[in-house]
Amino acid sequence: MAGFTFRKYQRFKESMPVHYHGHGSAGEGLLIDLSLNGAHIKGKMPVSEGMVVELNIPLPGDPEPLIIEQASVQWVKGLEFGIEFKPQRVVAERIIALIAELANKRHNSSH
Repeated sequence: MAGFTFRKYQRFKESMPVHYHGHGSAGEGLLIDLSLNGAHIKGKMPVSEGMVVELNIPLPGDPEPLIIEQASVQWVKGLEFGIEFKPQRVVAERIIALIAELANKRHNSSH
C-alpha cells in the first residue's frame, strides 16, 4: 500500500506551546502531535528540512521545561514541520510520563 506506514511509536495529539531554535533562528509555536521519537509542530518562524533544532516545551505544573537538545527536521510544509529525535533516557522518561498523563486526562474526560 503506497503512502501508508505504521509508526514505531504511538503519537498523541495534544496542543501545547513549544519554543525552538537552531542555526541562528528561533521561533515558537504549537506542538500538536507528540511521540517518544518525534513531533509535528505548527511554528511561527520557518525552518528547513535537515535543520537540527533544540526544543523547549513548558509543561503544565512543572517548573522545569522539557528540553530536547537535538531534533532533526524531517519535513516542512509552510510553517508546519515534522521532527525526529532520539531522547536521552531521562528525557524519554519525561515524554512517556507526559503522554501517559495526557492520555489519562483524555480517557477520564471522555467518561
